[in-house]
Amino acid sequence: MIKNIFEREGLLIAILTFMLYAAVYFYERGVAIALNIPLDAISINVAIISDDFIGFYLFLLPVMLISACLLLWGKGSKFKQSISFLGVIITYIFSLYYMGERNSWMVILINAGVILHFLNQWMPLDTQIGQENKIENKIRECGLKIINIGAFLFLFAFTFVILGHGSINKDEYKTFIKSGKEYAVVRIYGENVFACLVSQGKIRKEELTYFRVESISGVVLKNKRL
Repeated sequence: MIKNIFEREGLLIAILTFMLYAAVYFYERGVAIALNIPLDAISINVAIISDDFIGFYLFLLPVMLISACLLLWGKGSKFKQSISFLGVIITYIFSLYYMGERNSWMVILINAGVILHFLNQWMPLDTQIGQENKIENKIRECGLKIINIGAFLFLFAFTFVILGHGSINKDEYKTFIKSGKEYAVVRIYGENVFACLVSQGKIRKEELTYFRVESISGVVLKNKRL
């Protein structure tokens, strides 16, 4: 099935485009949950995709490179393969914990278990083939496909939600002053600007204020570390 997809360039591009859009949506959903922004306010455009892609790149590149090296190292020996599986899981857990929402450790551990499931499907440690009849084999394969699809969707969605949730923890923001109060811009969706009040040099993320772009036209934006 996967081979057929790679042979059809149009279908492959469509799938990759959909996955990128879905990844950005789940990432922004994590941001919205963390900042208490209404989920209906989320809008995705080229600027948001390009900004979020940097976060994806910083997370996925080291995880994929380290995982590929570990799996290549473990090939040919069950013991080394087991160690490589453990290394892949630890790499994923550490990277997501560092870049994502650290209070989501339970979901991170569940995702790690899903990755172990996929690794064992792709490079099984137990290569013994059972003696089931053809009907039992077909039922098993069908059930396994359903489980794999559900597990992949769970892993995909919550990985990017956790990354988005953790992305709000940064030090530098664009700030502006309106009606004598200083605000830090935390997200812009279309014509909607979401900003948090800045008090005594600290951003108060629990106090989110909504502005329309036209209502703050003419304000001076400054980069400020908070």
